[in-house]
Amino acid sequence: MIALPELCEQRESGFARFGDHHRSTLAWQLHEASVAVQVIDEDREQRYGFELRVDAGAELVAGDDETSQWSMVRGLSLRRSRDAFAEVTRQMHGALFPMERPRRAERVRRPAAEVEAARATMRRVYGRVRELAIAAADRCVPAPREIALRFLPHLRFRVYQYLVRDPTGRLAQLAATAPGALIFALALVERGGRCARAGERMLGDVVAGRRLRQLLDEAITSWADAASDRIVRAEGESSRFNGVWQRLLDLSPPRRASALAAQRLLVLRAGPQVPTTLLFLPPPVWFAPEDIPTAVRANARWYRVMKGSWVTLRDGDARDPARPAIVRFASRHAAALAGGSDRSIRDTLGQLADYAVATGRRPGRCTDPTAVVEESGRWHARLARAGELAELERIAGLDAGTLTSGGDLALPPAPLAAWTRGSATVRPLVT
Repeated sequence: MIALPELCEQRESGFARFGDHHRSTLAWQLHEASVAVQVIDEDREQRYGFELRVDAGAELVAGDDETSQWSMVRGLSLRRSRDAFAEVTRQMHGALFPMERPRRAERVRRPAAEVEAARATMRRVYGRVRELAIAAADRCVPAPREIALRFLPHLRFRVYQYLVRDPTGRLAQLAATAPGALIFALALVERGGRCARAGERMLGDVVAGRRLRQLLDEAITSWADAASDRIVRAEGESSRFNGVWQRLLDLSPPRRASALAAQRLLVLRAGPQVPTTLLFLPPPVWFAPEDIPTAVRANARWYRVMKGSWVTLRDGDARDPARPAIVRFASRHAAALAGGSDRSIRDTLGQLADYAVATGRRPGRCTDPTAVVEESGRWHARLARAGELAELERIAGLDAGTLTSGGDLALPPAPLAAWTRGSATVRPLVT
């Protein structure tokens, strides 16, 4: 194995070979403002790699279109990451240890020595790639990288690209003072079409020195005008959010103006950890500005609750009179409702809405969130049990309500008599 050269030099290249049964080569080139990495699968004659530039022409060109991100950390970002360096380690693992799916009867337990040897090989791979990632981070322009690290991993290199290309420093100022405005502009660019044009125009206006509120109003107007495109194409969000965009289109002029003002306030109040997908969605039907936290993580949790569920984003109707109370309750207690995944947040809010409609109870802004969520969970458990009993009644041919009212379930007689095979006799028992 060839030792990795010292990474402090400005222009270097090298390679390292790994594996016994399956061989793979990791090659790299380090220049003053760029890093190129390549994985060569010698058995299958396949290659994967990327080239990363970190100067004023910052760019990440990858062999896989799905890998176009870099978390910019001095090391590896492996967990749930599409980071380019993390993808190199996955490609190396796939080349060295190809996934073979034998039939269940053929599966054998690998010897401990073989497993430990594979782990040692991958530790060496991680060590090599980690040093390359550190070398790339050290070649970045320090101030823009420091600002970019405040954002979510998938946004960092995109933020860095805009910052290093801006000679005025105004985008860096925007990222520091109003990160939500920068995230909203990037969200527009992500969507393509007229949204992308509005986002690029907004970023260009920031560099030109225009007032933020004026250019943000123009961008939000373009965003609202493109709502019909969202309903037709449903890019970025599931079709379940179509009703959210339809609500924006159906608003009367006064209410539309209020919705756009609410969106502007939410953009300006958003912290650097709010995802583009959430900030791009329309505002919730109601919220209290004083409920929005200023601490970065608490701010991100509030946006996950208030802009990530149809319960808070879609208007209620006559059949859903509890929705306003649930939305006001969520705005006040978002921190308590934000535990778990985005799906669990949506499920919790949906269950609270069903519970409030069915029971007539309306949680207020001063209601204990833990108590009401637990009571909602117990109510849904009883409802699920009642549904199971109703299904048993249908199968057993009983009258509706027999089991739910506390009646006994009389099992039908055994379908078969006893039978004997060899010296054994099998008899069905009544239980």
